Amino acid sequence: MELLFFILGMAVGVAAIYIWLTAKSDGTLRIDSSDPDGPYMFLEVGRSIEDIRKKPFVILRVNLKSYLTRK
Repeated sequence: MELLFFILGMAVGVAAIYIWLTAKSDGTLRIDSSDPDGPYMFLEVGRSIEDIRKKPFVILRVNLKSYLTRK
């Protein structure tokens, strides 16, 4: 029974941290690797620049979807 409570507590804790970090995200780092010259990175900011400048660190989501199509 204790093992069940431990596993349930771990699952709830992981889900809560994931939701908290997603809500605190400051933007997205988009990595587009469809160009033959190499991957390009784009920063998509979800908050104002002034808010980000005040922080000692930022949290970014990473998006690996390729948007450029080549023939």
